[in-house]
Amino acid sequence: MRKFLLSVLALFLLSGCSSKEIKPYDIYSINDSSKNEQPLHVEKVLKIAKIKSSNQMQSDRIWYKESSVKIDSYFYSKWNTAFTDMLEQNLVNSISRSELFKTTYSRYSKVRADLVLESELIDSVHDISSGMVSFGIRLYLIEGSMLKSSKEFIYEEKCNSKDAKGAVEAYEKIIKKLNKDVILWLNKSVKED
Repeated sequence: MRKFLLSVLALFLLSGCSSKEIKPYDIYSINDSSKNEQPLHVEKVLKIAKIKSSNQMQSDRIWYKESSVKIDSYFYSKWNTAFTDMLEQNLVNSISRSELFKTTYSRYSKVRADLVLESELIDSVHDISSGMVSFGIRLYLIEGSMLKSSKEFIYEEKCNSKDAKGAVEAYEKIIKKLNKDVILWLNKSVKED
């Protein structure tokens, strides 16, 4: 009888655990498809190097700032790939679509380039009310390994909601502005030749 009662009790406990519904992840992606055509066209090949950043930004987690000292990630929301990889791919695509350079390649290409664009994601945080990105960028001439130009871009965008979706919407606006501003900066930097 004791075994029977324990079996029935175990069955009820296990059935309660298995009937709970687990919330699936919300997976987000940012893809800036806007075209920022430039009147200038340079017969040079640009290679975009891997974006440097903290390990935190090289993950697929969506981070938020809970207080001045505590940063955490949304449990049921994440990026479809690492944030820095998504940012890098958006930059490659935007610069390619601008037709500013003869060709634009990502870091994976073995093609010899005339210019290299190095960048660093200095900071990227969602503090519930707004999203903020600080992005440093440098343009090098391959010949002579000479720094041609550098700039830091800082953006802050209000969030429509206090959740991961609000953060993603803010980051989407920031990335569109960043892509446009990087292309304008590149245009000015290569025009100085």
